[in-house]
Amino acid sequence: MTVKSVTSSMKVVVVVTTDWSPHYETFLEIIDSHLAVGDSVEMISCQGEMLACESNPDHTWQRCQSCIQRRAYGEQLLSQNISHRKFEKIHTVWQKEAHKLQTSFSSVEELKQYSIGTFDIGWAVLSSAVSITRDSTFKPQDNPDLVERLVISSWTVYQSFQQYLDDHTPDVVYIFNGRFASTRPILRLCQERGIQCMMHERAYANLDRYEITANTLPHDLEYQRKAVRQTWESSILHEQEKVAIARKFFEMRRYGGDPWKITSLQTTRQLPSTFDHSKKNVVIFQSSEDEFVALGDEWRNPIYINQFEGIKKILSEKEIVSDPNLRFFIRIHPYLRYSTEHEWSNFLSLNSETVTVIPPTDTVDSYALMESADIILTFGSTMGIEATFWEKPSILAGLAVYGELGSTIDVRTHADVIENILSPIQQINPIGAWMYGFYCESFGIPFKHFRVDGLNGGTYKGHVLYHKFWLRPLNKFLNALNGTTLGYWGRDAFQKYTLKKLHG
Repeated sequence: MTVKSVTSSMKVVVVVTTDWSPHYETFLEIIDSHLAVGDSVEMISCQGEMLACESNPDHTWQRCQSCIQRRAYGEQLLSQNISHRKFEKIHTVWQKEAHKLQTSFSSVEELKQYSIGTFDIGWAVLSSAVSITRDSTFKPQDNPDLVERLVISSWTVYQSFQQYLDDHTPDVVYIFNGRFASTRPILRLCQERGIQCMMHERAYANLDRYEITANTLPHDLEYQRKAVRQTWESSILHEQEKVAIARKFFEMRRYGGDPWKITSLQTTRQLPSTFDHSKKNVVIFQSSEDEFVALGDEWRNPIYINQFEGIKKILSEKEIVSDPNLRFFIRIHPYLRYSTEHEWSNFLSLNSETVTVIPPTDTVDSYALMESADIILTFGSTMGIEATFWEKPSILAGLAVYGELGSTIDVRTHADVIENILSPIQQINPIGAWMYGFYCESFGIPFKHFRVDGLNGGTYKGHVLYHKFWLRPLNKFLNALNGTTLGYWGRDAFQKYTLKKLHG
């Protein structure tokens, strides 16, 4: 989808709640693209009103200032000045409504069920909490302060933007992603009122591009599957050309060009010492669950509660246990090396004579594992579709965008999983892999002004967006206080000050 004006002049609103790079720079790209065609643009942003957000969950003063100043620097680089409005200035309903909010929850299921009208605030809060803690098993009762601040913040954004829409009629609204506590209220309000809501995200395979999803979450399963098929079927390219483009995606992933650096610690061609080529080797690629666990029931695994319970159930089946020819290798997602050990350590209990668990920091080569495997089993990992491109049978025991494209073995029950592990090796239909690879390699909008430098950096119109120089030594001093009485006092004092402002 391209960013362009569909009328002589559109009224565009961008709602900015973070300074994360490259997502803030993407906002600047979008703004400049609309200004270039004569559209009017207004920015609404947080100036410290939210008690918690994804980039500043503890609501520290210095992090707020860093975010505010970095965004101000970026605004100065736009091709022309734009109108800028704060949440605080348009917020008139907060003090009348806040006391009605439920901010304490005894379980994650209770949190999920918490809605206010059409706004699924519980899911929004859970999504942010899981991302902040990097814990897919997040329990609200174990972190009540964070949950309370996220509920209050999310409802503040909802009320603020609702008030804004009562007085203004934008043609299109832009937000980042849409799944978070700070952004999902904007999406839901736009859906309620029939206003075009565009969500931007980084393009999956190309760091020098961004994607835009219209009126639904970027992770909308059916939306993405439809996009994959339409991209393939509507292309004027010959099939051989499309396959060649798809091949670029899979070769980039396999041969070290992965921009996400997921396999950067791995040693090429290294297999586990327990690997025995004479056996029937089943390699299970575990997925990172924190981004998907709070998207909604659409992403609920129809077979298993979660990956760990699913794998444990598979390994305990008597047909599996009694087969002396079977060997299992569980590759914990390498990206989980950035998470707490709690997120994946339970898998270590599955180690046995026939099962080898490979931690996220292990140097075993994931692609050597895939190449040497007889069967691949995933719950949504991209390795599930990659395996089919390299002619390996792949069982999908969960949900993925590449499901139902024709290349993976899409199972519906636990019995199906066991049957396909034990059955003879099946021939692969490559069409689904071709479609998926072609889509990942070709979609997205190229950046015009932003030059990417790694996963989380770059320059906009030649400038690195820094905050003011005096914040750096101050940040070092204040960060040194973290964990001390004074440090916690400073955080709590700022939260109380913010609440006082919000209450008027």
